[in-house]
Amino acid sequence: MSSKNAEGMTPLMLAAEQGNYHVMEMLFENNAEQDVRDEEGKICLHLATQGGHKLCVALCLTNGHDVNAKDEGGNTALHLASLGGYQRIVDCLLAEPTVENIRNKAGYQPDEMAMDQEVRTRIHNGMDTAEKNRWTVAWINRQTPEEEWGISR
Repeated sequence: MSSKNAEGMTPLMLAAEQGNYHVMEMLFENNAEQDVRDEEGKICLHLATQGGHKLCVALCLTNGHDVNAKDEGGNTALHLASLGGYQRIVDCLLAEPTVENIRNKAGYQPDEMAMDQEVRTRIHNGMDTAEKNRWTVAWINRQTPEEEWGISR
């Protein structure tokens, strides 16, 4: 199930792009290859996000897609959701405990790409909450966040 079309897209990628949740679910159940990238370096998570398909985004995340995966431009799904103004997808991505506020190759963070003020605010506030949650988890485990994440000083 990893055959590609002329644009380098697999059946799973096409289903994600088109928002076909049931086809994606069937492909995941049949162990479709997930790490495939299209010509722009996008994975299924990026394609579902760009299309505004929240259920497909959630399905990608529950099947192990990296919320911080970057395309060729350095954009994460959060960048794409921000640019598209997809508030519910932004909320879904921010709920992931490992989401990061990454700059793309053009130097923009996700909130800086938002055309919609509400999306910009959600990302800004959500990243603050994500950082607080990381510190809370580290405190509960009695580790500094650096120890928790294996960061050396």
